[in-house]
Amino acid sequence: MTEDEPDGCFYRFRPGDWGDLTEGTLEVLCSSGRWQAVPSPAALLKEARHQVEGARHFDGGDGCHYAGGVCYFTTKGDTGLWAYDAQTATLDRLCEGVRAITAAPSGDLYVARERAEIDVIAPDRAVTPFLRLEGHHGAELTGLAFSPSGERLYFSARRGRTEGHTFEVTGPFRP
Repeated sequence: MTEDEPDGCFYRFRPGDWGDLTEGTLEVLCSSGRWQAVPSPAALLKEARHQVEGARHFDGGDGCHYAGGVCYFTTKGDTGLWAYDAQTATLDRLCEGVRAITAAPSGDLYVARERAEIDVIAPDRAVTPFLRLEGHHGAELTGLAFSPSGERLYFSARRGRTEGHTFEVTGPFRP
């Protein structure tokens, strides 16, 4: 789970009984690379992000996608794309200039850039340009999502709070 705050954190929830989310432990990723339990997850007196000494802070956590043992997430404040590998317990910053993220059934990540462009990041982390939206200068690409069949990619381009367009890109995409 990400936290949309300038000093937000990255969290995971470990249920006491798998499948039952009513009880468990909320943990925050620390600068040491280890996870530590948040003492008071309800945050009645102090925000969760300020309860653990050494918690790792990110500038405006945003979109998040989990695939193949890796949790990818974006940070709005510095437009970064991060990858947390649960198997190796490592965190890497993959690239900058990212606004939104989704994944295809193939495991390829599709990332919307600041410049009305979408790139593909393969499972081996190779980055390839995919789409450049012409005629929408200054628009922010948002809401990337694949159809359930994986044959269509949808996204919106918006300017300000009122002007926007939604687009559909048909595949086939890499299986």
